Amino acid sequence: MSEPHVVIDVRMLRHAGIGTYIRNVVPRVIAAHPNWRFTLLAAPQAFPDWQTNGNTVVTTCASDIYTVREQLEIPLRIPRRADLFWSPHYNVPVLSRLPLVVTVHDVCHLAMTELYGGAARSAYAKFMFGAVRHRASEILFDSDFTRTEFIRHVGEPRRATTALLGVDAVWRLAGETVRPHERPYVLFVGSAKPHKNLGALLEAFGMSREEIPDHDMVLLGSFRRQRTIDSTAIAHANSLGDRVRIVADLGDEAVRAYVAHAAALVLPSLYEGFGLPAVEAMAAGCPCLVSNAASLPEVCATGALYCDPTNPADIARQLVRLLSDTELRATLVRAGRLRAAALDWDETARHTTSALNRALGTELRVA
Repeated sequence: MSEPHVVIDVRMLRHAGIGTYIRNVVPRVIAAHPNWRFTLLAAPQAFPDWQTNGNTVVTTCASDIYTVREQLEIPLRIPRRADLFWSPHYNVPVLSRLPLVVTVHDVCHLAMTELYGGAARSAYAKFMFGAVRHRASEILFDSDFTRTEFIRHVGEPRRATTALLGVDAVWRLAGETVRPHERPYVLFVGSAKPHKNLGALLEAFGMSREEIPDHDMVLLGSFRRQRTIDSTAIAHANSLGDRVRIVADLGDEAVRAYVAHAAALVLPSLYEGFGLPAVEAMAAGCPCLVSNAASLPEVCATGALYCDPTNPADIARQLVRLLSDTELRATLVRAGRLRAAALDWDETARHTTSALNRALGTELRVA
């Protein structure tokens, strides 16, 4: 029996969220299997630069995600004698007959159709998630919440594993960076996609401005180059004057500086498959106010303060409480650091390699 040959789609390498997952998990999986062969399908502008022990080939795959073109191109890029395809997102190659392992980060497009409307988008999500359920030998979920949601909206998978995400150790040293904003500030990290609930956060900040007059609001992320964006929230941000600042396109160290020096990170999402910005903030010693919905209570546990994301008045109330209660802040910093320390990319990679091994053990061809 020949050594396994695994194909991995890493086209989203430079994205936030899923890109962080790829950058942290894929190199660990490759390092754990020096005798395996890997083919990485990479976007032309986002080639991986990690060490691969000579067992890895990178192949250009120029197609955009969520397109018909990717479904036609990916099968052409898969080597003839490959044994397994690992997709780190649900846009799996439906025309490929290879055994399949898939990582599902959330099922937002099925669970929140009222925010992500449109017949074509809904039909695409239903079709692709259905293909994942029926085709995948193994499905990896970021949280038990996402696993439960998949079963509720798609159906019972053939085999499922929850592999919580991790946090890089560099976040624990983020406080050593230079303070990036002169005044105290509350930080939001993410996008203006509807489920991020940015509009409610800005409404809450407007309600609480007189009670926290020394604090600005910094919105950190990408708010323009996206298919689905809450333009009303962006307009609201612009209407709040110079106490709200939008910061985009920063390097990793600059992002860590904003997080580490924030008075608080607020993540009031209506829906999250994991909530990586909150975990990174906890690791950096930044107290967090997060939604009491979706995966966030599972992921943050006792390391964060919670609010009702559907109630801007409650977001405002909890924000004022967090900024004004010194003892509460110190408690959350301690608990947050402990919770973040328990979330390890090495553990995520270990669950992933186990899933790949199981899929290969049942499907591997004899040479």
